[in-house]
Amino acid sequence: MSPPKMSLASLPVDAVARILKFVDVEHFQNVRKISRRWNEIVLRHPFTKPAIDYISFLKLVDQWNFQIVLEKRHLNYFGLANWRKERVENETVTVRMEMLIKTDEEKEKLLNRLGLLFSRASTIAELEVKWLYQLYLIDSVMGRVKIDEFVASTHMVYPCQIGQVAKFVKEHTVRKFVLNQACLSLSNEKAERDIQTS
Repeated sequence: MSPPKMSLASLPVDAVARILKFVDVEHFQNVRKISRRWNEIVLRHPFTKPAIDYISFLKLVDQWNFQIVLEKRHLNYFGLANWRKERVENETVTVRMEMLIKTDEEKEKLLNRLGLLFSRASTIAELEVKWLYQLYLIDSVMGRVKIDEFVASTHMVYPCQIGQVAKFVKEHTVRKFVLNQACLSLSNEKAERDIQTS
């Protein structure tokens, strides 16, 4: 009598769990395809999500601008492989996206994509929102991702923003919050005339 045939799909749960310890998080989706049983084991398996080193966000009228720094090996996992690579260093890559959003449908699609990105991160080392009042645009899709440092710029803090920022800091377990005060420069001709005549 020959021994029973062994296949990946029939491995015991403890063997699969040991194998998963050596599988990089980007490949979990592929491992789930081995069999229904593997899929169930992978979904129950505690794994550490990768971190994002840096995200900056700025919206100018209809143009949404993002810059993200992360480990190169996590580009596919975060769905950023098609974003423009701005700088590639030893282990990290900086990607950038400028997206023109004209319709609510386009905005919803972008926010869903961002929600997926945030849900896949364990932490964000630094989140920079170029203008504090724009925080509400991405806050709704950030889930509970932890943020080590939150940097925002503003020319004035409005009373309604204090509660929003406090809630954001608490929800995302922000360790450090930096608020930069931006100076607005007047450089148009009317402003120059007004200054000269006074």
